Amino acid sequence: MAFGCAYSVYGGSGLPPDTVFYLGRDTFRTPVYAFYGLQKGPVMVLDAGIHGDEVAGQYACDSLVANISIQKGTLYIIPRTNREACFDTIRFVNRDLNRTFPGDTCWLDYEYTLSYMFMQLIDSLRPNLVINLHEARAHTRTMTTKNKNDKAFGNTLIYVGETKDDILAGAQYQINRYLSDPDEKFKLHDFPFMAAGSLDNMYYRLGIKSFTVETWRGYDLPFRVCMQTAISLEFMRQLGIGFTINGQQ
Repeated sequence: MAFGCAYSVYGGSGLPPDTVFYLGRDTFRTPVYAFYGLQKGPVMVLDAGIHGDEVAGQYACDSLVANISIQKGTLYIIPRTNREACFDTIRFVNRDLNRTFPGDTCWLDYEYTLSYMFMQLIDSLRPNLVINLHEARAHTRTMTTKNKNDKAFGNTLIYVGETKDDILAGAQYQINRYLSDPDEKFKLHDFPFMAAGSLDNMYYRLGIKSFTVETWRGYDLPFRVCMQTAISLEFMRQLGIGFTINGQQ
């Protein structure tokens, strides 16, 4: 590992969120932390915990909530989107949340209602970019032309359709500068269309660009949290959000 993270999850020196509101209600109620810069600028949503057993992104979001201050633009952080699954460290409650979009309140399944509420929230916020933090059991070194459309791989940055742009390429380039081991470097993964997936619904239904960060679960947890944190900050920089971490840019 060529870089390290020293951000405390608890007792950080960032300013507290300007607002804390909630996605959903009752069983679905999970906090959304809002940070508003004094200077207007781009808006980004950072979410983790769509799969409750993928913990690195959740801890990375906790770290950012505790340590970040926004000067320009707006940042919304949702550390545990699927709250019930996150609390039990299981992938989902009734079914894979990332296979239920755009959701429907008529279904009895927990995840269908949650994905509907999530879509409504994103549509109301109208961010310039949504970043989803995930983790994969397979590594990119096992990815081939035959299996690359079958599943997610770590370490990858996933995009769909025509969403590949300078922000994605810039984030990939910058994060890879600090990763000396070729196996650790992030690769771009053009995932096939998935009608019930979050990325496709963000882009094709709402017209909002969204990328997924996948880290490999085989790495130690602190390293995975560090990578998730660092790549999230890099997406903010590329988008044009002004921020400090522990008082430093």
